[in-house]
Amino acid sequence: MKLLLLLFAAVVFISCKKNTEGALKLIRKEATTYTGVLLKTEYEYDSQNRIIAIKQAENNAALTTAVTISYSGNEAVLISQPTWDPSSNITKEVGLTLDGNGKLLKKIGYSYMVPISGTSSERFIYDTLVCEYDAAGFLQYCTSSLYDSTWSDPGYTSTDRAVSRDTFVTANGNLARKDRYVAWNRVVTNSSGTTTSGGTSENHSVFSYAKSFPNQADFTNAAILNETLDFSGVMSYYGWAGYFETLLAAQYQNMPEKVVNHSIDRDLNGTITFDYISTYENERTYNAEGLLSMVDITTPGTPYTQIRYVYGR
Repeated sequence: MKLLLLLFAAVVFISCKKNTEGALKLIRKEATTYTGVLLKTEYEYDSQNRIIAIKQAENNAALTTAVTISYSGNEAVLISQPTWDPSSNITKEVGLTLDGNGKLLKKIGYSYMVPISGTSSERFIYDTLVCEYDAAGFLQYCTSSLYDSTWSDPGYTSTDRAVSRDTFVTANGNLARKDRYVAWNRVVTNSSGTTTSGGTSENHSVFSYAKSFPNQADFTNAAILNETLDFSGVMSYYGWAGYFETLLAAQYQNMPEKVVNHSIDRDLNGTITFDYISTYENERTYNAEGLLSMVDITTPGTPYTQIRYVYGR
């Protein structure tokens, strides 16, 4: 659940706005890790300026396709085959339903992992996310249900189920707070019998705008970028992607320079098993067109020290 919480702490990147009528689009992103590794991401577009492929590499390695995207009306389908487990073949598919302005209404994700050889274990994940917006177009709620099952011989199964609700609070045109509540349970069956565990998780994020960094970026492919901002190339199945860097939906006026996260886990008896407060701070730089070009992460010990955004026509 700690990885789950880390991914939960990430919030919305983008929704449609402020791309100077599509004159510039995001073509490349570079992130430097705290160990000095350069993670490169490039975006490929079709004639309608929709992202159709995402390519990634580390340091000087050649770029390879991590995600492909196809479109049909207001539906987008993303498919990736991540290689984070070399012993298994993994396929991840996400279907997005968008409104007329490109904002996400619903997401259905599916992941299936089978071993390359040596064992008969398999795993699949299925989740659904539904978003609601207020009359001004600000994100207000997201609800999600997750089903994660693993099974293998002889006679072992592990099934996780989780339901979550995110509440977004807007103040003065900015995202002021995000609260997430999750209830989950795990059932494991093997030769010894069946055991059940579970509990609840909370994450409360408070955003600061003392430096008034303007919310300016390429928002043309909002839903696609929201789903694939994870630098590992693995699409998120725990709500909004974009681990660590906190960029906002286009309706907001500013980007935060500080986020304080408070995470709390409780077991089935209500006893607190995890209670942690973390703070993320950054400086932001903008290019000649006024779009966000650099994020310098000033908080020590964080996964990334710098994130760079490159635009082109």
